[in-house]
Amino acid sequence: MAEFVKFDILKAIYQFYEDYVTNFDFVCQPGCATCCTQHVFITTLEGAFIIKGLEEVGQSDILKRLISVDPNSVFSPKVSTNRLAAYCLRRQEPPEEDITFASSECPFLENGLCLIYSLRPFACRSFFSQKRCDLSGEAIIPPQLVTVNILINQFIEHVDTPGYYGNLVAILSFLQKEENLGRYYLGSLPQTDNLAQNQPIPGFLYPPEHELEVKKVINKLALLRIGKIEMKFVIKEILKGVGHV
Repeated sequence: MAEFVKFDILKAIYQFYEDYVTNFDFVCQPGCATCCTQHVFITTLEGAFIIKGLEEVGQSDILKRLISVDPNSVFSPKVSTNRLAAYCLRRQEPPEEDITFASSECPFLENGLCLIYSLRPFACRSFFSQKRCDLSGEAIIPPQLVTVNILINQFIEHVDTPGYYGNLVAILSFLQKEENLGRYYLGSLPQTDNLAQNQPIPGFLYPPEHELEVKKVINKLALLRIGKIEMKFVIKEILKGVGHV
């Protein structure tokens, strides 16, 4: 990847999570694609990571698959994960979402396999099931892992502030415009009403029974070193604003 430090942080978080989930048993296998729909949410950081990664291996044509999907026909949330956390922590009702679950398969799915697997966003990396979704009708995920998934989502969004959060199709379509992608790297994205604005972490969302696991995950994240960046200082700044967990 090009020298863009946020990419390095994102890759480190991805690797951290990949190591973390080895502690769980799942039935997911290559070719199992029941969950691979258009109902996937990502940050602009993850979108830029996908676009840049495809460019570097000469596979940008894969993005042409987005043409087959109308970005206005897919559900994109009005609020980001951290904005939702802020509402919850203030005990306020978030804006109502006009939720329409997309049953259509992801545009990057071909013969049951992901064409951007090595670049896939966290939403895809964190979706597992302990029972086959095609048989049970839903994914069975350990509650503790759901909590950690939310925590990691909050960190990724925090790193991508300022930036946007939204549907995979909407984010990639937005960043495919050369001007938008260039301005993203400069930290000066244009205003848009179609995507949710990213926010810094306002606090963490977790049930009391998961507090020890949340502390353990945060402490392990603090051990990461990305180039000259030590995550312990990044996390220290975050906790300064939200209080310790």
